[in-house]
Amino acid sequence: MKTLINSLISLVASVVCLFLAEGLLALLGYPAGPVRPVSHAPNLSELRESIEYRYQFMTNSQGLAYREVPLARTPGTSRVLVLGDSYTEGWGVEMPDRFTNRLERHFADAGQSIEFINGGLAASSPTDYARLLDKVGLKYQPDAVLICVFTNDVYNSSDAENPDQSYAKAPGIKGVIKRTWPRSFTLADGVRQQWAEPQVTRTRDFIRDATTKARRMGFSEAHIQAWRDSLSPEIVAVVNTDRFHVETLAVGLLKPTYWEDSLELPNPKTERKWRNMVKSLDTIVDTATREDMEVALVYLPVHFQYDPGAVSADHVAIQTGTVVHAAWLQGTSEAEGRLQAWAETRQVPFTSLTEAFRAAIPAEEPLDFPLDGHWTAAGHAVAAEAMANWLQADRVFSATSPP
Repeated sequence: MKTLINSLISLVASVVCLFLAEGLLALLGYPAGPVRPVSHAPNLSELRESIEYRYQFMTNSQGLAYREVPLARTPGTSRVLVLGDSYTEGWGVEMPDRFTNRLERHFADAGQSIEFINGGLAASSPTDYARLLDKVGLKYQPDAVLICVFTNDVYNSSDAENPDQSYAKAPGIKGVIKRTWPRSFTLADGVRQQWAEPQVTRTRDFIRDATTKARRMGFSEAHIQAWRDSLSPEIVAVVNTDRFHVETLAVGLLKPTYWEDSLELPNPKTERKWRNMVKSLDTIVDTATREDMEVALVYLPVHFQYDPGAVSADHVAIQTGTVVHAAWLQGTSEAEGRLQAWAETRQVPFTSLTEAFRAAIPAEEPLDFPLDGHWTAAGHAVAAEAMANWLQADRVFSATSPP
């Protein structure tokens, strides 16, 4: 009996301590869930390479993929903050080749001094764009904000009914702890990951790891075997030696309808993603309006929408199981059309680069890396020319209008 009483006292004391710790962490402003990085690490310089590209990636003191400039604006120079994902960041190409740098040179040649500050962040979505604008972008006091929405921004958005509370939606005891002591759990989990990091061994067996994940997700053995059979020994060797991204080849196995969901919004889950993405775009527009900044929206297409070679049977995406439709090469996708309608409702200038890329095919140089999918320097040139023509012809921003 005495042992039971002591155990109950210890349990009550532990619970009380947890509540006290939770309250203290709240007072200190500790987050109630994992915090995504707002921008890149500051002052970063790293060589990124694969079998398709090799380039030097650098960031400034604010963690942006842009040169170091004072936060205070230079008299006579305008500023446009460009928000987007890895396509805006310029994944795969050197800094001078990115469309943002090309835009700067275009307007400089026209006698206009405009800084197109690159706020691109790989593996992000409009929710992250809104946070970057609020936490970092406003420091630069931009005159305008250019939102670049890539095709997969819908898929990469949250499908939760309430994204702010989705972190705590976990079953069992773990979910109860997350909901009751969210800050304490976040702190403890962060410490656990930090201690576990040195013990992590990097895998060299791509097929094994992807297969294990597919089985956990409930995919059939037939589906898994078909994917395994589609991989050539050469490409597997490349992935296992860190010369190509694992995720690209695993799409057909783990997310076969990735691009179909992004372009066509065919089910309730993608509808929720769409609504959450639009909420984030609304937040960006509201922030820009509050800060007296102009705002505009650009749609960036995926190569399945403009390159016939990308929808041919011998393309690696199709061979490895990704659902792709040749019909995407014509017309306007559901997501693209909805973006334009949203922009009209919010009175936000809008343009799509889809037709510009279609018109550039066939090109002297590939517009994108065949395996990776990101734009090459030639692709960024097409994007920059189309954006510059639109910005000037439609007088989208005061800063980019012809003198």
